[in-house]
Amino acid sequence: MIQEIRSRNIVPVIFTNTQIMTLPLAKFLYKNNTSVIIKLDSPTESIQDKMVGVNGAYKKIQQGLNNIFLAGYGNLTEKGEFKLGASFVVNKMNAFEVPRI
Repeated sequence: MIQEIRSRNIVPVIFTNTQIMTLPLAKFLYKNNTSVIIKLDSPTESIQDKMVGVNGAYKKIQQGLNNIFLAGYGNLTEKGEFKLGASFVVNKMNAFEVPRI
């Protein structure tokens, strides 16, 4: 799918919670100039797990995020742009963490 999008001169953008982001996948996305928007609702393990309803989700997200950084994301591109972004939902459980997120 990424290569098909690139062949049409469109910049691919994916949204992911990073739980299944392997290093080879992250490298493939980076090599193919794909922008990645990560989903992280809390930098606190217990809150993140509670918000997504899955124990252990925070650890999987952190591993996937680590793979994204190892692949080169977070570094400026040649044009001075980032290829990595984040989205999060603010609610009663994490509102106090917004400055930290």
